[in-house]
Amino acid sequence: MKISPLTNFNITKNRSQPVFKRAPSPDIIVDEKGTTEEQDYENTIRQAKNFLGIANLALILHQSSFPVKKNDLFAGSHIDSAAVEVNKFLKLHGFDSIQLGPPGLTRLSPYNSGVNSKNYLYADMEKLSTPAYARILPEAAIEKLLDSIDKDRIYEKNADQTRFNRAFYVHDKLFALAYDNMIKKSASKDAQAMKLNAEFNSYKEKEGAWLENDAIFEHFKKKFGMDDNFFDWPQMNRNLIKYKNDPSSPYHEEALNYISNINKKHGRELEIYKFKQFILDRQEREFIKENPDKLNYITDAIIGFSLADYWSNQDAFLENYRIGTPFGGEGMPVGGTCRGQNQTWDIPVLDPKKLFIKDENGKITGLGIAGVVLKNKFEKLLDTYQNIRVDHVIGLIDPWIYNKNNVEIHYGRYEYEDNNVPEHIIYKDAHGANISQMGKPNVYNAQEKGWDSNITREINKEIENMPEVDPDGDYAKILDEILLPLMAEKGLEVEDAVWESLGCNTPKFDEVYSNPARPLPGISSSYQYQLEYRPRKDWMMIGSHDNPPFANVCTDEFYNEKAGNGGIMNGAYLYGNLYPEAGNEKRQNLIDNLKWDRRARVKAKYEELLRFGEKIQFMFMDFFGLDKTYNYAGTQNSDNWKLRLKKSYKEDYYRALAWQPGDKGVNNVPVNMPEQLKRAVIAKIGTGGGDFAEQKPLIDKLEHYEQVLKEKG
Repeated sequence: MKISPLTNFNITKNRSQPVFKRAPSPDIIVDEKGTTEEQDYENTIRQAKNFLGIANLALILHQSSFPVKKNDLFAGSHIDSAAVEVNKFLKLHGFDSIQLGPPGLTRLSPYNSGVNSKNYLYADMEKLSTPAYARILPEAAIEKLLDSIDKDRIYEKNADQTRFNRAFYVHDKLFALAYDNMIKKSASKDAQAMKLNAEFNSYKEKEGAWLENDAIFEHFKKKFGMDDNFFDWPQMNRNLIKYKNDPSSPYHEEALNYISNINKKHGRELEIYKFKQFILDRQEREFIKENPDKLNYITDAIIGFSLADYWSNQDAFLENYRIGTPFGGEGMPVGGTCRGQNQTWDIPVLDPKKLFIKDENGKITGLGIAGVVLKNKFEKLLDTYQNIRVDHVIGLIDPWIYNKNNVEIHYGRYEYEDNNVPEHIIYKDAHGANISQMGKPNVYNAQEKGWDSNITREINKEIENMPEVDPDGDYAKILDEILLPLMAEKGLEVEDAVWESLGCNTPKFDEVYSNPARPLPGISSSYQYQLEYRPRKDWMMIGSHDNPPFANVCTDEFYNEKAGNGGIMNGAYLYGNLYPEAGNEKRQNLIDNLKWDRRARVKAKYEELLRFGEKIQFMFMDFFGLDKTYNYAGTQNSDNWKLRLKKSYKEDYYRALAWQPGDKGVNNVPVNMPEQLKRAVIAKIGTGGGDFAEQKPLIDKLEHYEQVLKEKG
């Protein structure tokens, strides 16, 4: 049969842009068994991964960053039709997993979200127009609403950013319409609507208190026109759930009556909130069931809790204290901690004294209120997703905390900054300490830290004067008493989970995390390490959601700084490992090219990752060759958390792979999976890891598909 070299893409030629000729085709037959080129490509990638020992190749792609689609509602989703396509696309190119962001409800940063209510922007609204959902959303509803906002679909055609305000606006409108229609159809004895409504009622009964609490919390935010900071609310509103849960409180009956009145006056508003959660929960489970071949989803378990969680469980938290980290942000501590600039995250801190129930001998016999809240958070995630990323794991052992009442926050400049420095958020007096250090003398040694002795003395005095909030060291018991047993119960191998920490390890953290009885894997970033020398069991990566695309990072200045002996960009290290078969002259030429060729630098780091990693993560900007940043870590940048894949992400990816000198996009360096795997395979063979003759058919196929992806139209 006659086969067109083009495969389902609209290609617009532009002399200044690279134009790809074709992708691996589902129509071209490559052997007598009827294997298609697309199947053969996928099989070849899998064979190379198996040879290299790559067990899990994951893409970091948060939910809102999933691709734009037809009649897009201004935010991505991991469970809609575009998600089905992106799963297929990534599976074709060798991926096993997608690491999502935290699923909780938030207006912007997913790392400020709660632990119970999920972000309903991720719901598949088109499904509400199908028979399975009793057609509670009229088929024309989405188009009609979009016509009133973006009639020409300008966003859909060109967007590569989430528009959160618009997304919440349209989802709120559509959910309200769908809910009202479900109620009307149920009253009219529509069988499917009655079935859906019955499921909704069962969901409310099952989820119980948290669902009601979160709905009321959201109602109060609207009522008072305030943010999540409930401490400024009137007394009854501020302590409503606390009073409700305490029969001995003199305000208990008043709280019950208050809640009853809220439901009478604002019942529809509360029900719509609960309905959003029901729909999203149902659709997530449906997506997994309906797409058995999809990639595994790794959820992200944030370190802390939201203020909504605090409001519902006030007795579980330490009053006035918040979790942060002593580096990586815009804050300026007294004299520098491990890296000099702290981040005040405003994340509530669980009360260590309420994590466990103990007998008279101090033996743990059960979980206290704080322990129950923590376990419920992880249990809910593990019941929905296939794997988990434990965010900032030091926060589950020895978190750095500070008293929020001592922090001064304003907009401006530090005293040492010139007037030409743009004004920015300033945090002052965010002096904190890790929980295990609070109340202890002489925590820091000036000589070891390289600090000024007077400043060190001042910091140590502050820490010594802090209250000892965890006298029994119970925070450090969370892993062994709560999280690891729960993982075992849910069938998740500890070494498969992604364990992340921003660093600044303390002696207590190292003691617990590196317990020789059950050592835990870490994350080895090739920003920090030569990966050849890192533990094989670690997850390995280049950058995370807090890093720009590596092609943007890998400037001449960066290269020169990191190219010395032991450096991550050292040419002898990189090409000694990646080109062991090359002669000295050829290898030296390659090393010399690194001095000016940014694309070669980036590809070398991709290949290093595939050569030495067993569990590997690529950030979506790196894989697709984007030149924009998802999150500028530790800053208040207005573009943070908004980057997403364009509707044309497939075409854009293949176009970037076809780049040649003279084309635009020199810093758009995507991962050419067969090219990078081919080099990793040859490198392994060249260092005694296999037989070249035996693997030559694989190398030849990888070479072939490398060139297929580079073909230009």
